[in-house]
Amino acid sequence: MKKGIYILFILMAVLILTGCTKKYKITFLYEDGKEIISLKVERGSSVGYPSTNVEEGYYYEWSKTPLELTGIENNIEVIAIKKECQKVCKYYINDDLVKEETTNYFNTVDAPEIPKYAKNPKWIETKTFQNHIYYYDYVLSYEMQYSVYFKYEDGTLISVVNVDEFGNASFPPLKDAETGYYYEWNKTNKELTNITSDIEVIAVKKAYEKECIYYFDETILKEETVSYFTEVEAPEYPINVKNPRWIQTVIFKNNKYYFEYRLEYDSKLGTIVYYDGSKKLDLTPNVYWTNETVQLPTYEKENAEFIGWFISDISLCRYNEYTGTTDGELVLYARFVSKDTPIELPDSMYKFTDIKKTPHSSGNGTYVYQPVMPSDIPITSVTQYDWSTSDTSIATVSAYSSITAKKAGFCVLTATLKTDASVTINCLIKVSTEGVFFSTIEEANEPSIIEVTFTDKDDNVIEKQFVKKGQYAIPPIPPIYDNLAFSGWDYDIYNITENITIKATYTTGTNSYVGKKFAILGDSISTYQDYIPEGYASFYPYPTADVNDVNQTWWMQSINQLGGRLFVNNSYSGSCVSTGGSSATTNDARLAQLKIGQEEPDVIIIYMGSNDCASAYIGVDSFQSSYKIMMEKIKRLCPNSEIIVCTLPTTTFYNKQDQASYNQVILECATENNLRIIHLDEIDISTHLVDSAHPLKLGMTLIANKVVESLLK
Repeated sequence: MKKGIYILFILMAVLILTGCTKKYKITFLYEDGKEIISLKVERGSSVGYPSTNVEEGYYYEWSKTPLELTGIENNIEVIAIKKECQKVCKYYINDDLVKEETTNYFNTVDAPEIPKYAKNPKWIETKTFQNHIYYYDYVLSYEMQYSVYFKYEDGTLISVVNVDEFGNASFPPLKDAETGYYYEWNKTNKELTNITSDIEVIAVKKAYEKECIYYFDETILKEETVSYFTEVEAPEYPINVKNPRWIQTVIFKNNKYYFEYRLEYDSKLGTIVYYDGSKKLDLTPNVYWTNETVQLPTYEKENAEFIGWFISDISLCRYNEYTGTTDGELVLYARFVSKDTPIELPDSMYKFTDIKKTPHSSGNGTYVYQPVMPSDIPITSVTQYDWSTSDTSIATVSAYSSITAKKAGFCVLTATLKTDASVTINCLIKVSTEGVFFSTIEEANEPSIIEVTFTDKDDNVIEKQFVKKGQYAIPPIPPIYDNLAFSGWDYDIYNITENITIKATYTTGTNSYVGKKFAILGDSISTYQDYIPEGYASFYPYPTADVNDVNQTWWMQSINQLGGRLFVNNSYSGSCVSTGGSSATTNDARLAQLKIGQEEPDVIIIYMGSNDCASAYIGVDSFQSSYKIMMEKIKRLCPNSEIIVCTLPTTTFYNKQDQASYNQVILECATENNLRIIHLDEIDISTHLVDSAHPLKLGMTLIANKVVESLLK
């Protein structure tokens, strides 16, 4: 600029010196009138703009154009007008121009929105100036970051989580949904890992599933899985219940509602089926409601007196009425006292003249009964004859002619020569609890139906019953009185030979076993033929034992004295607890016969372990393990039954040391299961045995007395 002024001064000087042309004044001024520079130029000359100083952001625009300062013909004032510069702002993100704006220098330009994924963002500025215009380039510098937006379906924001590139996010807590609903994210956990973009995650409200199960007792009538708000139609009520209603229980587990509906009702209908032997009878009432008592019908049969209805052939549990405790089918069998068909003694070549009663060689007070052979028979050796009786339910006979009493009654004893069937010998025999005797046609055909009357303590008739002469009656359930304990009947209920009245007796105290149904689980000591399940081995009656009637056994004596009823005797001769065979009391099939149909016994008396204790092959550890298994199975099978266990009495069948060890196992198991114990270890029956193990009648009585004493304590 100074150089230009200098040149201008030289030109002016030349003009002055030469004085050859007219001069014009060119004055350059600021807007405020302050002179920048003043020049004198010759006519026709041209002048350029002088240099000016201006602050940043401004420039001067001259009031005359360059053309107007060419070919000057007069004086000229040129004003420098100050104006604001413009600026061009460009914003780049990831090499993309995201914004461009031109404006005056001093105007503010808003930067574009920074992406949410940008962590620690910063604009890097580059400035250039050209032709009064400032050029600003902004490049976004940042660390990579993304946002995860968690929302409800209606758009309500739950939270925003900023995540570095390739980072992970986690689901935030949700508000509680209304009953029956839950929230489910529309993204998985996997989708919230290694994030490389903004993500929107929606909590979708969904209805829970519900599983509706309808129970009738433990039977499922209906099972259906639906949405929580879907109605499920209940199944129809069973027709065999009174006042049915559904009781609802709701359980929530594993993100699912479980609606359990159990049918409650006042009682349930069961059916009654009547039989006479194998013949099905059409009798009423043939239905019952649980917990309601129905009177059972009487049933008449020609030449027989009706005793009552029994739940099985081997049970002495008689029903004149029935109060159902379970549903299902109750099967009852009619039992009779048959009016005798006259007994005839068939013709035979020879006749026995008597029955010989010989003391048994054991010297224990028992006897062997054999017929007296006629003196005129051709062969006297008994083994040369085939032996038989006309009624094996009354008595049987061995190949050596020894007679075994089964029950009271009369039958024909016959021997047939093996080498000549025409040679026969016979006689009539009488069986009673006292033994076996020679009889006559006259005695055998005497009227045999005896009437037994049972009364209460005040001589009021409870029941009248017909029995066969010499056999037993089945006692009714005795009345119960406050502060009095039934203690038995005042007359033996077996070997009844005349019409008789039997009275209930009582002592001060309580007897909780009156009317209870008893089950016996035992070995041979507790057997009696025809009173144990079919196929079970039996010891009693035994030829040389004086136990000739079921009522002489320890268990029937006990039940009769307690006023109970024999439900079932599940005893098996030779059985153990721990052998694992079909007769072992750990065997499921055997234990199943503690029940009859759906009926459970009220009381189970367990007298087991004698054979285990006496065995050289069964150790106490094995016995202990098996006894526990047996107990667990019985409790599952009969959960409502009272279980009573007996220890082992002193006998010659096993030594005292083993007796103590095995009894300890029984005691420990009973204690663990909180069971009542009958301490048979407190009695000694070793002098009242038919052999080393099996009690005689007196031994049976000792056991029975201990049982009754223990249970009435």
